[in-house]
Amino acid sequence: MEGGQFSFDSPQIAAHYDATAPRLIPGYGVILQQLPPLIATADSVLVIGCGTGHEIENLRKPGRTIVGVEPAEAMIQVAHQRIGNGGDVRLLHGDLSNLAPTDRFEAATCLFVSHFLADKVRLWQSIADRLEPGGTLVCADFVRPVADEELNEMREGWFEHLVEQGLPPAVVENEKAQFATKFRLQTLDETHRDLVTAGFANVELAGSWHWTHLFVARVS
Repeated sequence: MEGGQFSFDSPQIAAHYDATAPRLIPGYGVILQQLPPLIATADSVLVIGCGTGHEIENLRKPGRTIVGVEPAEAMIQVAHQRIGNGGDVRLLHGDLSNLAPTDRFEAATCLFVSHFLADKVRLWQSIADRLEPGGTLVCADFVRPVADEELNEMREGWFEHLVEQGLPPAVVENEKAQFATKFRLQTLDETHRDLVTAGFANVELAGSWHWTHLFVARVS
């Protein structure tokens, strides 16, 4: 975290991410526990932003194949060390464009990825294109309140939480400076709208914890 930067390409961040994430992300541990039953019948799963492989570990079961995609090299290296590569799991350093043209899946998960992206419809469409008809997407991310005043209160509460959880002051200050550009947040209605626009139907809110929300949707 040199210079107060929190980067997923940092080996230090990647090495401690599994211990840090549950303390920093409301509902993180509960969401990981809820994933398996939400896609219980899927024999092929795409994990977007697979990080250190913790999520993949939770999803492994006999007869299921999993492909994990992760753009941060430091994170995917930890995933390789944890679960290897081959057999029922394939790990790719990159994004969805690195998948084979014929790769299709019965389910996909996308946890805490969309808030980094300005064009969320493009992300959801790219995932929908990789799902079999009727395929399931489980996604979780931060959702903003409609009113700016409530957003400001939420943001300040988040910064206080980071301090309480022991992040260095320089990191917290950097997060404050980058919040408006780093976190491209949407409301619940905007998230629902974009998923439907991308080709998903039956979009359901499966749970919420402070500003973290969990959605389940299916390709129409």
